[in-house]
Amino acid sequence: MERFGQKYQGKDGSVKIHIDVRLVNVPPLADILCRKIRDIKHHQLGKLIIIFGTVVRSGNVNSREVKKKFRCKQCEYEVIADSDITECN
Repeated sequence: MERFGQKYQGKDGSVKIHIDVRLVNVPPLADILCRKIRDIKHHQLGKLIIIFGTVVRSGNVNSREVKKKFRCKQCEYEVIADSDITECN
């Protein structure tokens, strides 16, 4: 496992550490190994898995807003608006 850390000062004066972790040489155990994307099962969602393959096509990620928050600069009043996903193309 490799770690890449970065320290920074929080707003309250405390020192916070941001750590990025990269796992290397993970043994391909049957519990976490998937040979194809189609082999991923529902109980593996949200868990660490290993997938072997070649990226043949990639593109931009299109994000969709679910909610938007608007705040008045004068009175700090906030309004939260839900978006209608059926209107997104």
